[in-house]
Amino acid sequence: MLKLNKEYQLKNTEKIRAKIGTTNRNEPKVIYVHGRAWVSPKYEDNYAKIVDEISKSFKHRVRTMIMEDYLFDKKHILDFNLSTATMAVGKKSFLSFDIFLKQNEEYSLKEIKTMIEDDVASVVYNLEEQFSNNGFILFSKKNDADK
Repeated sequence: MLKLNKEYQLKNTEKIRAKIGTTNRNEPKVIYVHGRAWVSPKYEDNYAKIVDEISKSFKHRVRTMIMEDYLFDKKHILDFNLSTATMAVGKKSFLSFDIFLKQNEEYSLKEIKTMIEDDVASVVYNLEEQFSNNGFILFSKKNDADK
């Protein structure tokens, strides 16, 4: 069976590991951005409310990025996952997000990566800042030590 998917790791992201890819490298009509990290709160708080605000801000920044860009259809799928139910100080919780974008024209994945890498890195960096500013520590891997 021929493997058609293709992914590139995005640079300029410190704690959130992000990549861009497609499920069909020959005809990359749909592009996805996938990000993941581990999150640990620094102190006790209402995590659900804080994470909800961070999620809303992230989704708004992604929509703004798409609206300002001519490369993608305005319709998109964005999935942001971070469970706050078991969140506790000193315990790491898994964060992931997926953004699916349909191209208006058909560029290769390498061309798309070059065109949008800085915009996506900016959105991811802002997400990292939001978590840091709201009392969370981000880790790129579960077994990373506190830094």
